[in-house]
Amino acid sequence: STSTSTSSTGSSSSTNTTSTHSSQASISNYKPKITFEVSVGRDRYGFVNTPLQFVADHNQDKTSGMKFLWSTGDGDYIKNKKFDHTYIYEGEYNLILNAAYQGKQSVARNKIHIRTPDVVANVITRGELVDIMLENRGQFEVNLGGYKLYVADADHSTYFSLPPDTILSANKTIVVPAEVSDMEFEFVPNALKVLYPNGRVLFESLIL
Repeated sequence: STSTSTSSTGSSSSTNTTSTHSSQASISNYKPKITFEVSVGRDRYGFVNTPLQFVADHNQDKTSGMKFLWSTGDGDYIKNKKFDHTYIYEGEYNLILNAAYQGKQSVARNKIHIRTPDVVANVITRGELVDIMLENRGQFEVNLGGYKLYVADADHSTYFSLPPDTILSANKTIVVPAEVSDMEFEFVPNALKVLYPNGRVLFESLIL
């Protein structure tokens, strides 16, 4: 007898419905590398006995776990992201920031140029009212915010704190009127001082 075999004539292609998650290949543990960078901004100019504010800038969204170590160049060091620092002497200081985050480290630096302001003062009297004239004899404008004016006579003395951003342009004068400072004296003042924000004396004069 003759045997007859029948074969399928369907398509030779097949569809693979196996999930890659059920295959023998392991799931990747790849994590993107962290690029950590910090900056302390541009070079800065300031004056002796007058605070400057410094802030660390970085390229991360979060600061949790981030560590900062600043060297101010005059022997001091700070561990905050943001701080104020006062230089006592003129000079050029190297400000350096070392920062660490998730095992990565970054260093930034700039130069701080510190000068002594050349500001003098004088008293202008209008009866019992006392106005104070301030003159900047230097080549650079001075922000007198936080500076104090001290005036005294035979009986009493008083202070007036200049508000933030009181800018005295180079080679210019401004007058602080008694209506602003509330300075009134029965006798002619005999002492006048301009004090830095830290209380040190910038200018003083005995009025004869």
